[in-house]
Amino acid sequence: MKLTFPLAAATVLAFAANLPSQAAEPLPDLSKLVPLLYQGNRADNAASLSAAVIQMQAGNPVAALTRVVQNVRRGDIAARAQLVDWLTNGKLNFEPAMARNFIDEYTAAAAHGDGFGLLMLGLFGEYGFGPITPDIVKAIGYYERAVGGGNVWALTRLGLIYETGRPPAIPASLTAAAGWYDRASGVEAEATAHIVAMYRSKTPWKGREPRSESDLLTLEKRQQDFDAAHPVGP
Repeated sequence: MKLTFPLAAATVLAFAANLPSQAAEPLPDLSKLVPLLYQGNRADNAASLSAAVIQMQAGNPVAALTRVVQNVRRGDIAARAQLVDWLTNGKLNFEPAMARNFIDEYTAAAAHGDGFGLLMLGLFGEYGFGPITPDIVKAIGYYERAVGGGNVWALTRLGLIYETGRPPAIPASLTAAAGWYDRASGVEAEATAHIVAMYRSKTPWKGREPRSESDLLTLEKRQQDFDAAHPVGP
C-alpha cells in the first residue's frame, strides 16, 4: 500500500520556516501541529488523516485511532490504508470497550458482504485483536471472502501468507502465493513488488509462467502509473 501525506509534510515545513533561527531552539511538539492541520474544514479527510498520523507519532494512539476510524466511516480510502498499516505493525492498542465496539462494527459490515469489513476480520484473525486470538485458518477464510467482496488488499495478504507459510496449519506454497499476487499485480504495489521479486529470484514453482525482464519492467511501469493516478491505493 502506498501512503503519501503531502499536506502533513507541507505544514511541517511551513511551521519550521517560522521558527526562530537560534540553534538552541527546541523542535516543536508534533502534537501542537494537530489544531493547525485540522482547523476550519472538518470534512477535509486529508487534513484529518495527517493530524491522526502526527497524534500517533506524538504518543497519543487513542486520539489518532479515533480520528482515523471517523475517516474510515466517511469512506476515506487513505484512512483505510492507514488503519491496515497500523494493525499489521502492532499499533492498534484499543482499550477493551473500544476494541469490542470496533470488532462489532466490522462484524456487522462483513455480514453484509463488505470487502473492507471482511478484510479487517481477516487481520484480526491473523494478528489477534482485543479478545480475538490469532487463528490463521479463519483469517484466510475472511480474506478469501474479502476478495469476493472486491478487496484488492486481501489478495496481497493471502499471497504473503502462502509465500512464507504459517506452519503447522498452512505450509508455504509459492504456487499459491504467485496466484494471489498475480491477481493484484499492477494495482496493489506490495503485490506487484512481491511477484516481480519472485520471478527475478529464478526460484522454480509449479505452474510458473515464463516472464522476461521486459515483461517485469512493463508490470512495474503499470504499477507506477496506477500509483500516480491513485496515490492512496486501490
